[in-house]
Amino acid sequence: AREEAAAAHGCDEPAKEPAGHACRRKEASAGRAGGALPAKAAPLAQRNLMRPGGSNAMTIKEELKRWPHPPACAGCYGALVEHSWPLYFDHFDWLDEMASAYLFSDAGEVLRHLVYVANSEAPLVKKLIFKVIRCLHCHSGTRAGFIPKKEKQLAVFDFQLQWLTAVHAASGHPSVEKTVRVLCDYYRKLTSDRPASEAELFWRNRTGVTARRSRASLGNTLPGNHLPSAEM
Repeated sequence: AREEAAAAHGCDEPAKEPAGHACRRKEASAGRAGGALPAKAAPLAQRNLMRPGGSNAMTIKEELKRWPHPPACAGCYGALVEHSWPLYFDHFDWLDEMASAYLFSDAGEVLRHLVYVANSEAPLVKKLIFKVIRCLHCHSGTRAGFIPKKEKQLAVFDFQLQWLTAVHAASGHPSVEKTVRVLCDYYRKLTSDRPASEAELFWRNRTGVTARRSRASLGNTLPGNHLPSAEM
């Protein structure tokens, strides 16, 4: 029961941040919003990818408004915590590709979006994400811990870091960095060669994102060759 509670929401009990990480905090406010999602996406090779502009106070505020207000956590202020995450090479590139394809501010927002989505999943799905061994990067002759990785500086919210740390402890992962790699593994595999699933995942709760850019300038560049709308 304790394990399920921790996996369901790591903010129920304070958890320590990973040892030795350097962080920078930015204050933001919180709210909630939602919306429907487009059903189709064009293959990545056919997309006109746009360079993300980077998160700022306005985009962070908008980001927090899309999701339910997090519960009160000891030491949580709705601030961003930067951390160097050792990612598999395909994860490293995938986060950048999704940021460009789906109008995220940067790869850090993509990771925060995945954490939000994972925390909103049903308990059985959370167990599937974090406790099923998939070994997608294992191959003959490779020892555990020796698969090549590349450091990527990404920021998550302080309450997300507490949740990830609690999931790491409940799932028996060797580190919170491993928990993030498991998270990326699951959603990358779930959406691989499935453009509709990919679009549903990355447009979730983000139907208002395109308001920052004109429809005329975007044209048919978005996945699915159409923009999300609240009426869908």
